[in-house]
Amino acid sequence: MRWRGHPITERLLGLWVYCDTGIAVAECPDRVCGHCRLPNQPDGHDACLGNIPGVMNACCGHGDPDMAYCQLSDGRLVPLTETTNTPRGRGVGRRVDRVA
Repeated sequence: MRWRGHPITERLLGLWVYCDTGIAVAECPDRVCGHCRLPNQPDGHDACLGNIPGVMNACCGHGDPDMAYCQLSDGRLVPLTETTNTPRGRGVGRRVDRVA
């Protein structure tokens, strides 16, 4: 199991902790991405994706291309499975400037 690209494990009755530090995920949910090592943008968006017009929320997959998606403003989910370099050269999901 992973949280934002970091391996996590369940300890006591639903307490999830980071495997490398033992710190509870709930105490540090906004840790930098475990894949690209970039922090979220101030508005909470994945740094490698940025703000995408017409998208309600999106996830780069944090190292797992099968988990990358965007949710359009109308509620539809669109997988972002094509692995390419972002302008920063670190992301997993492809950089999207607009969604048709």
